[in-house]
Amino acid sequence: MNSNSKWYIKTNSDRKGAFNLLDGSDNVLFHFNPRPSEKSIVISSRINGIWDTSHNLTIPFPSYHPSVNTNIPLHGEIEVDISSGFHINIENLDQKFVYPHVLPWNTFRGNVFMHYQSDQMFESKWTITSNYRRKPSLSRIAVILLCRFPHKVWFDFLDTFSHIYTVYVVIDDNSVDYKTTEFGKYPNIHILQVEDSVCRNAGYTKSSVTMKKPECAWDKALYFSSCDFMNFTHVWFLEEDVFFYSDQTLMDLDEQFPESDLICNQVTTKAEEPKNHTWKWWGSVLEATGKENYTFYRGMMCACRVSQKVLHEIGKFVKRKKTLFFIEALFPTITHYLKGTVTFPLELGNIVFQYHWNLTNIVSKRHLYHPVKNIQSHLDFRSCS
Repeated sequence: MNSNSKWYIKTNSDRKGAFNLLDGSDNVLFHFNPRPSEKSIVISSRINGIWDTSHNLTIPFPSYHPSVNTNIPLHGEIEVDISSGFHINIENLDQKFVYPHVLPWNTFRGNVFMHYQSDQMFESKWTITSNYRRKPSLSRIAVILLCRFPHKVWFDFLDTFSHIYTVYVVIDDNSVDYKTTEFGKYPNIHILQVEDSVCRNAGYTKSSVTMKKPECAWDKALYFSSCDFMNFTHVWFLEEDVFFYSDQTLMDLDEQFPESDLICNQVTTKAEEPKNHTWKWWGSVLEATGKENYTFYRGMMCACRVSQKVLHEIGKFVKRKKTLFFIEALFPTITHYLKGTVTFPLELGNIVFQYHWNLTNIVSKRHLYHPVKNIQSHLDFRSCS
């Protein structure tokens, strides 16, 4: 067997670690046995017919350096989310190697066998314990909280978020430079403020017709995210009266739906509405869009995730029209116009217009809830969990 051959574990983060094969070994069998409940991988090797002692590698995996005629080592420190399985890639084997049937990453599953042929056929096997789904790079997803005034409960909560997210707070109020206050002392939270006139002159206006002024936190969030957030694949938008227990809620959704252009609660089309009960804001939407060739949709967008593709198209619309339109129609209409993917997960099913949420009806720690207007109660709900 080619002594320069390497077995690579390709991790969710696209980092690589290598298993080096031994010089002078023809008959080699590797057995990779992931054990998610133990957060470990058991690695066994059979060299020239002799089974070596199994190695139980636990996260974080140790780092070894390979040498000739020793046990098969793990070379390099890597991170593997074994709860989702993993993919092993082969490099530099000769033409006698028989490749397995290769499936797309998001359907890679079950037991997979690979073979190396020399004078005999030797089998290498690993077991994938669950369906593998490619994760998005969460470090390329931004989280934006929208508020009129900052609140310590929210800042303390956002400060607990995993550092893989980039967290922003868009503050509508401009009477204070909040970076110079206690809120500017959170190193992992970026405060964004911009004057109303700057947004208005750039065309970022009238995104929330229910507000008392034409430029609000939504306009400012879109001003920043449509223009300056090109390094992010997706952006979470969260109004301050949205409640959820932890950032794990968002991470789970990001892992389940890495490619979705819009994640939100259910949306409906304008055509589906009964004539005697139409949405009261369609007039403002039609006025803003004019002759644009859109099929119109609407839904609650108090908590939603939007792709950069959609945000870029919104930026193009603003350049043409010098205005926005109500975000409840803006996001789903633009996404459908682009033939993007819209996902309605159960976790966002409680993002509704009006409801009295309390400890008796907030029953799932995986879901988001709206509205919870009393921000202090967010802390109370979490402390009672």
